[in-house]
Amino acid sequence: MLVLHWECIDRLGRIPHSGEGRGITLSEAATIASENKKRFFIEFVSHRWFSSYAPDDLHNTKAAVLCEWAKYRWASGLASFFWVDFTCVNQNDIALGVCLLPLYVSTANNILCYGSAEYEVRAWTRVERVLFAAFVAPKFEALSTEFIYDADDDDANGKIELTSEEQGLLADPEDGRLTFPCDMPLIRELKGLCVTHWAKCWKEDMRPPRDQSGLHFGTTQVRVRRFGK
Repeated sequence: MLVLHWECIDRLGRIPHSGEGRGITLSEAATIASENKKRFFIEFVSHRWFSSYAPDDLHNTKAAVLCEWAKYRWASGLASFFWVDFTCVNQNDIALGVCLLPLYVSTANNILCYGSAEYEVRAWTRVERVLFAAFVAPKFEALSTEFIYDADDDDANGKIELTSEEQGLLADPEDGRLTFPCDMPLIRELKGLCVTHWAKCWKEDMRPPRDQSGLHFGTTQVRVRRFGK
C-alpha cells in the first residue's frame, strides 16, 4: 500500500500520476512521522475526478486544498499522509487496486470527502463512504473546494473551527451515477460486503445498541464534520 506526502503535492503543484512513482510505502511514511515527532495518520481521499483522465481541475484546486488540510493536520500533531487513487493505484491496470479498495479504506484513520460538483451522487464515492463507515467508523470529514488553513484560527489545542457538524444519511451506492455502467456488479458486491460486516470492526465504545444495529440506506446516520466555506 502506498500513500502520498503532502509536500510532494506542494512541490509539484498537482496530484501526481501513479506512473511517476511519487507514492511512498507505509514504512517510509511512518519513519517520516517519527522523525518529525508526529503521530502517523492515514487519510483516504474520496473524490470525484474532474474528468475521466484528470483527478483535478485546470487550476489544481484539489491539490491546493489537500496541502492546506495537511498543514492543519501537521500543525495539530498528526503526520497526515493521503491515499489518493490517482497516485496510489496503478492507473495503467487498476483491477488489483479496485479489488483491494476495502483494504485501503479500512487501513485509513480517516476519510476526507472532497466536495466538488456531483460528489455526493456518484456510486463510487458513495461506496467509499459506506466502506469507511462499515469497517472503521460512522463519521466523515468533508472539505469544501475553498478550504484554507489559517494558523491564527487554531484554538489552544491546535484545532480549527468547524463550518458545521451534522448527522448525515448513508445513500445507497446502487442508486448512484456511474460513468461506466459495467461497474455496477462490483458496486453491488462492495455494498453487500458492508451490509454483512456493518460495525463489526468498530471500537467497542462506538458500537450501536443491538436494536439499532444494521446498515439501512436512507436511514442509517453518520457524523459529518464540514470544513471550509
